[in-house]
Amino acid sequence: MKIATFTYHACFNYGACLQAYALQWVIKNKYGNCQIIDYQTQKFIDINHPFCKKPKHIKELIKNITRFPYARSLSKRTEYFNDFINHVLDLTPRCSNDDDVKRISENFDCVVCGSDQTWNLDPSIRYETPLYYMNFPKKQRRITYATSFGSWVKDFATRESEILPWIKQFDRLSMREESGVQLLQNKGLECEWVLDPTLLLNSMQYDEIARERLVDKPYVLLF
Repeated sequence: MKIATFTYHACFNYGACLQAYALQWVIKNKYGNCQIIDYQTQKFIDINHPFCKKPKHIKELIKNITRFPYARSLSKRTEYFNDFINHVLDLTPRCSNDDDVKRISENFDCVVCGSDQTWNLDPSIRYETPLYYMNFPKKQRRITYATSFGSWVKDFATRESEILPWIKQFDRLSMREESGVQLLQNKGLECEWVLDPTLLLNSMQYDEIARERLVDKPYVLLF
């Protein structure tokens, strides 16, 4: 059985990258294979850029000015994230639009959607898209693992008639937050409350991708 996950894997955010890595690790360990659908539109790529290329708001202009002294460090950070995403994660060929995702999904027997806030359709989130509901004809088994509506759960009713039929196409449902579980159960759907995938691995399994420790003795991290 060929398995893929579909999630926010290419954000320059530690949590986003590690949740994608952890879920893929678990599925590969159990079933022997798993690829991440490499969905990256130009909009997604631009969001990751450390500077706003075409500032439209005063906040974006201020962001550019305050980041300028750290340009070299930010460039190095971008290099590290790209290296992890492209060489540690096991990705499908790049999908740059919705049609690419629909087409490549047909190569898999099962697609696991999530985790992360893939089902958050708040317009203020620049990467939101209903594509993560797999809003196209079903040709494979579909599962969610620890996906999330985020705070948008309170606005679900505004698009329920559009979204609920897509959700009903999934064979198994699980959510990261109790609020999402309750919402779907109230709609008559079976749904489990599960751990974020980053918590499915132990420290030894993360050591496989970690660099040597900078501090050997016990310490407290304030972030």
